[in-house]
Amino acid sequence: MCEDVVHQFEKRCKSLLPIFNTIELLKHKQYLEKEIKYFQKWIEDQKKHNFIED
Repeated sequence: MCEDVVHQFEKRCKSLLPIFNTIELLKHKQYLEKEIKYFQKWIEDQKKHNFIED
């Protein structure tokens, strides 16, 4: 369940990226992209962890 919530949050973040396509918001876009990568890694780690536990 937690994995689903994180995945939905990741999708929401990706949908916001086009809003940050200005020079003024570039730092914010970079931060958001970094967070998206973090969530993707977390999801993959959780999948591996769940597979090992099963």
